[in-house]
Amino acid sequence: MSKKSITGIIVVICLFTMQSFGVVYVNKASTDPSPDGSSWAKAFRTIQEGIDAAASQASPGNPVEVWVAQGNYDELRTESWGAPSAVEGSLVMKDDVHLYGGFKGTETSINQRRPARYITTIDGRTSRGGTNAYHVIVIGKANGPNTDIVIDGFYIRGGRATGVAGDYHTWRGAGIYNWLSSPVIANCVFYDNVAGTAGGAIANLSGTIGSNNYKANALIHDCVFRGNTCNEA
Repeated sequence: MSKKSITGIIVVICLFTMQSFGVVYVNKASTDPSPDGSSWAKAFRTIQEGIDAAASQASPGNPVEVWVAQGNYDELRTESWGAPSAVEGSLVMKDDVHLYGGFKGTETSINQRRPARYITTIDGRTSRGGTNAYHVIVIGKANGPNTDIVIDGFYIRGGRATGVAGDYHTWRGAGIYNWLSSPVIANCVFYDNVAGTAGGAIANLSGTIGSNNYKANALIHDCVFRGNTCNEA
């Protein structure tokens, strides 16, 4: 086979891979009366809606992207996590979801986003029934890790992992609580997050579920950390 023919095959494969990524849109300023996340015009108004819709479309090897327009996302978050029926005020990630912030809300390509200009904040200060979330974002499931997770282009603030007696995780990971998982966390700014025991900004926790030993192994790059604290002496 000639060199020219090989190049042609590679191009076709790359195009097919790019087409496997779907997109769900989120914009707090959306006014559509029946949003379904299918476009900027019909964008969901909360990030959890976008994550859930993306997860319903995604599959292993075929992640779905969630594009989030600029704004301060401080809605109440009622997804249960941790103890049965416990609500931590957290944004809860799902398998095969790539979450991107920094959009104006008109882009047609992910390369057009500008996270430093179009500030997209995931705010935990009032998301747990009007008070601070224990974790602004949770990665991982009770029975195992989340797979193929990306969080890219957000300001993450306001978590208070100040602890509930007997509830291990509520003392750790005020910004992000990463349980058993290996996400990519990039181009984010973590500030004003406070943990009682460990990980003011991020806690990476490994563990064993049944006979499986899972390692939390987050890849963190191009992030800024300021004003995050851990209160353990």
